[in-house]
Amino acid sequence: MKALVYEQYGTPDVLRVKEMPTPTIKDNQVLIEVQASGINPVDTYFRKGIREVPSFPHIPHFDVAGTIIEVGGNVTSHSIGDRVWASNAKGASGEYVALDAELAFPLTDSLSFADGAALSMPFLTAHLALFFRGQLKSDETVLIYGGSGGCWICGDSISKRSWCYRHYHS
Repeated sequence: MKALVYEQYGTPDVLRVKEMPTPTIKDNQVLIEVQASGINPVDTYFRKGIREVPSFPHIPHFDVAGTIIEVGGNVTSHSIGDRVWASNAKGASGEYVALDAELAFPLTDSLSFADGAALSMPFLTAHLALFFRGQLKSDETVLIYGGSGGCWICGDSISKRSWCYRHYHS
């Protein structure tokens, strides 16, 4: 398969497209044909060497959307042909990525694959901040401070759908 890789730490100039082996899956995994991959600030930390990668060549990125083309023997939650999105899909900038089935979520037909790959970081960050860290409940008020970027948009959408009152400050 073709994959975006780097073989040393550095600037974006170290990124190359290279032929790599197609991943094989375990019994609890799915193989996704990647249609879109999301890039996040943490990806640059790994590329620069601020955070270490396990080995070189390294296939970057974690957020992905695509179509399941193979399911492991123990997987009952997904089928071949399912449209999915996922986070923590290590190696998401390859043509294919293998990951635990529990990390893949259905992608509705009303969203593009690009939308699916962009969902992970801002929505999961906003959800965790509001409901796990902030313990937000219906009819409570949330202050969305510095309203710009993906997390703000997602936090606004999530809190609205949770019947919360929202105040903005930018």
